[in-house]
Amino acid sequence: MRAPLPGTPPYPFETVRNWFVSPFGGWSDEIGQGQIGLRSEAVAANMEIDVDQERVGVAVLGEGRPARPLFYQERFEVVPLDESRQRARELSPNGEVVLPTAEWDFVRRPQLQPRVGQSLVLERAPARLATDPAAMAEIIVGELRRRRS
Repeated sequence: MRAPLPGTPPYPFETVRNWFVSPFGGWSDEIGQGQIGLRSEAVAANMEIDVDQERVGVAVLGEGRPARPLFYQERFEVVPLDESRQRARELSPNGEVVLPTAEWDFVRRPQLQPRVGQSLVLERAPARLATDPAAMAEIIVGELRRRRS
């Protein structure tokens, strides 16, 4: 965990390794399905993430961690919000999370219907898993062997 540098957005902040918390800023049609938006300066200052390769799980804080294992959770691409997505960027002045506007989203993702200002948890896969998908198989096989012993 590290404190934000002066002049940088305070969110998202890392609470435990690979778990970031940020308020919900709102919904935007400038964000695509399977994506979440965060102010570009916030991503650069507060998250060590390769936005071109890594995805994050998203949950509403206090409503329990998703019961499904990490590899079954829906993963979202992090889109750094810059001037090309100005309306969405305005919803993330301090690094708030912006979710896509989607018809019937409340049916598709009933567990992800936050109110503006409500805290969200962004769960990043451990770096080894993010860069090496075969590592997930090794972990599963190792865990199964350990449990059989």
